[in-house]
Amino acid sequence: PFAIICPGGGYSMVCSAGEGKPFAEKLNSMGYNAFVVYYRVKDKAEYPGPQTDLKRAITEVFSKAEQWKLDTDNWSIWGSSAGGHLVASYCLEDWGTPKPTAIVLCYPVISMLDYTHKGSRDNLLGKNPSEAMMKKLSAELNVHSDYPPSFLWYGTADDTVHPLNSKM
Repeated sequence: PFAIICPGGGYSMVCSAGEGKPFAEKLNSMGYNAFVVYYRVKDKAEYPGPQTDLKRAITEVFSKAEQWKLDTDNWSIWGSSAGGHLVASYCLEDWGTPKPTAIVLCYPVISMLDYTHKGSRDNLLGKNPSEAMMKKLSAELNVHSDYPPSFLWYGTADDTVHPLNSKM
């Protein structure tokens, strides 16, 4: 089995040292193959840039699945903070890639509306996004019957990503 990991960083950086490499090492020790995605950030993070990067990563992993002996029926995508938003929003649309067996969202940014992480929204959608775009990328409004099974976790003392993101 394998996991594709999207670290957070407010769409301003990819925090691989805290939310990429440690997750991958732990999953490796449990018998999973793990891949960390480095996606577009800062002025290059405009939607759909990061989602396109996740699509490219999934496509690359699947193209090597036989060579790397990966179980393509048993895979997940993990995301922390803004990386959680990347995963949650990616799964709202059909990008032409296989659907993950499950997603794991770690203290994710879920909403681009109320309780959002403003830095994540500004980096992804600009300083004055339209309400239509904010609604489109708010997972709590758009989960559908084909959405992958999801596990979310968060800390109640999180002062960066409001815990209501996970509760919504």
